[in-house]
Amino acid sequence: MFSSAIGTAAKDVPLHQPTMMLPGDTSYPSFRYVVLHEFGHALGARHAHQHPDSNIPWDRQSTYTDALQRFGWTKETVDENILPSPRNDQHRYQPYDENSVMHYELRPQWTSNAWGQSESWEISDGDIAQMKQAYPMPTPPAPTSPSQGLLRSGPDQPTPPAEHHRRLRAADSDCTTQGAGLSGL
Repeated sequence: MFSSAIGTAAKDVPLHQPTMMLPGDTSYPSFRYVVLHEFGHALGARHAHQHPDSNIPWDRQSTYTDALQRFGWTKETVDENILPSPRNDQHRYQPYDENSVMHYELRPQWTSNAWGQSESWEISDGDIAQMKQAYPMPTPPAPTSPSQGLLRSGPDQPTPPAEHHRRLRAADSDCTTQGAGLSGL
């Protein structure tokens, strides 16, 4: 069985035990999906199909029966890993994402009207939005002096042209000097 502690829950795992279990063989048929999915858990993502707003037409009893027969899973394991979770104020929610790599394949036997869905083997736009929310880009510090601002470059403050040309000339002379020293080797 493959698994990962979810986010900071890894701190609760004893030091001598792994926080993630992955397939040991890269030729495992769903290796890519398992790795992306379990690393999503390590980064704090939960199962997309358990989103409180998923509106999946679950047949709970059929899900319990099939998961017990197929995987040996108890009712508690099914509740923890498959069926929807109640909304929790401890979590931040993005909209339900049916294309998330965190979505299990849903067997038609688990739903009413034989509704089913395959898992996604790609990171979705929703997965990216969730990670951007969880791990925002740090804002660069503001310059503390006017001269420091002239040396900073980036999307919020472009390098002035004169400084840019000075840096290029300095880099060219460094390359020429270093190149001359190496040419005799």
